Amino acid sequence: MHPFTAVLFTERFIAAYNAMAANGADDVLSIHIPESLSAVSKVARVAAQETSSTRVTLLDSGHLSLGTGFLVEKSAEMAAAGSSITEIVPVLEDPGKRS
Repeated sequence: MHPFTAVLFTERFIAAYNAMAANGADDVLSIHIPESLSAVSKVARVAAQETSSTRVTLLDSGHLSLGTGFLVEKSAEMAAAGSSITEIVPVLEDPGKRS
């Protein structure tokens, strides 16, 4: 999915999480802009709780578009190198470990 700030329906997130599961994802890392700036992450959290096809971990990026994009890129690099979500999230949460 592409970045957005308009609130989507929970069903759209559930469909995206289920599609990722159908493509083989055992875990999904769902990165969002801060709740203080948009209700998107709150809706995503509800969808994650209602999704049973895969484990969904939500991360508040603490950033807007560009900063969030950097976190997405770092998480993709780490996942491609074989890191698990439990290894990726602490790196994304600690600015000193991102580079």
